[in-house]
Formats: sequence, structure tokens, C-alpha cells
Amino acid sequence: SILKTFSAFTAALCLFGTAAAAYGQSFSITANAADLQKSGVIDGYQYEIWNGDNTGDVVYENTDNNGFYVEWSNIRDCMASKSKNFEASTISAYQIQDYKIDYDLDICSDGPCFVGVKVWMTGSQKSLDIYEAWCGAPTVMSSDTKVADATANSTDCDIYIHHTAADINLTPSYFSVPQKEPFETDKESHFQGTIDVAAHLRALSEAGVNLGNLYLVQFYVEGYC
Repeated sequence: SILKTFSAFTAALCLFGTAAAAYGQSFSITANAADLQKSGVIDGYQYEIWNGDNTGDVVYENTDNNGFYVEWSNIRDCMASKSKNFEASTISAYQIQDYKIDYDLDICSDGPCFVGVKVWMTGSQKSLDIYEAWCGAPTVMSSDTKVADATANSTDCDIYIHHTAADINLTPSYFSVPQKEPFETDKESHFQGTIDVAAHLRALSEAGVNLGNLYLVQFYVEGYC
């Protein structure tokens, strides 16, 4: 089994020269017919559980402080998240001056998993994963290309674009990997800190990447078999 516990997901948005847009509702994943997908809104945050092929067992519970608890076993690919949505085409991602997510996390995993933040952008149809912690899974493949550096909360990060032959007509996918070691499997670990979303978006923009408009900022955990 894989056990994960999260709490205290908070975020505040500060922009250059524009007001924050109203929050809306949307789905972050397009599910296939065989997938399990559940979502809703609580305390202004959208929560979502997605389980590929509806394989294995998944337990999800919303908790205090905008947090959630999730436990799963025998899954193929599963994700649980909480997020904030923004009205389409209202906020240019490069205009974000300050957006930070504070989190407090207890996690124990016996298989590959990622913890982090995903940013979805419209117009450019790009996505950015900011990995905060991971175990048992490779982060960088030989086909990935480094495009930028970022420093967030005194941690140096490398930002890559993911390439595969099948990605030509798909959403450009970027991901940021902090220069630190993965956590151990089969051992309970505690993480607490701040994820500086704006610093990563600035780094991509300064590297010449057209970011488009902010659409969704999502704190998530994803596990694999």
C-alpha cells in the first residue's frame, strides 16, 4: 500500500499591474471512460481524485487547513490534488509578482511518487510541474532538454522541457527539479516549506518561453505502480 497525508495548503496571489481574477471551476484532467475521477469545491479550493483505469483502491478525505488525506493500494497511476482556478484569458503568467504555496506534509510510500505543484496555462497551452519531493522514480530522461535555471527558497532548480516523439502535437510540458536527493521509500518522511511558483514562471519567461495565461495552480501527489 501507499499512504500519503497532506495539510495546510495556502496560497496568495500578487500580480504586476492587474487585479486577481475570480476563481472558477474546471477539471484538470480529461479522464478516459475506464478512469475514476471525482472532484468538488470546498472552502474555495477545488479537490480532485483521478485513478487511471480505476485500478486498485483509493481513499480520499478533505481535512482542516485546506488539506487532504489520501491512501491507495495496487494502483496503476493515481493523483490527488487541491487547486485554485482562474478565469480564462485574464492573467498573463509572466505578470505574476508573487505566488507562493505553504505546505505541511507527512508521507510514506512503497512505490514511485511525485509531490509538487502543477501550473496550467491557456493561450500557449503549456504546463509546468514543480517537483518538491519524490521517491522511487526517475525525474529526467535522456530526451528532456534543460531550458532554464530557477532559485526558489534558497534552493537551485533545473527546468526542463519534456520531449517524446508522440509529443509533437500535445501540450508543451515543462518540469522543475530541485537540486536535492529523493526521499526514501518505506519510511515515513515529513516535509514543510514554501513552493515559490512565481520564481519558476519568471525563470521560464526570462528564458524566452511564451507562457500564456494562468489557468490552474494545483498542489498534487501522484503515484505509479
